[in-house]
Amino acid sequence: MTIETIGSEVASRETVDRSQLDHQQWRRFIADTWGAQLFVFAGELSNGAELYGRMFAPKMGIAEDPATGAAAAAIVGAGAAGSGQQQGEFRLNIVQGVAMGRPSFISASARLNGGKIEAIEVGGSCVLVAEATIEVPDHLLERAPA
Repeated sequence: MTIETIGSEVASRETVDRSQLDHQQWRRFIADTWGAQLFVFAGELSNGAELYGRMFAPKMGIAEDPATGAAAAAIVGAGAAGSGQQQGEFRLNIVQGVAMGRPSFISASARLNGGKIEAIEVGGSCVLVAEATIEVPDHLLERAPA
């Protein structure tokens, strides 16, 4: 794996589940790079495949993220770019967050035209887990001049 790698493919889902970030090695080799996050996954990086992954992002204050749209966009883009496919859509389904008890299902696609990526879409469903209202006291609001 080079420092520029967005992900690290491993042999099986069990290996993904056993993955642990070695913080000392992460600080030594990855922490000060442009892409200090690490996405570990199992599955074939091919059109229509399902990947099973975990995302570690300690530089962002996130020990592990249960669903990472940015990682999904990056990995589908990398898969599409390396596929040799010239036209149409390159799709991946990504299962993430299982090891931390927060399973997430992400759909990602890259649209290709002439072998170049024109667009990437990431989506999935979600469950509302919290809702809140914030009231700001009037004396803390800036007033526009009359």
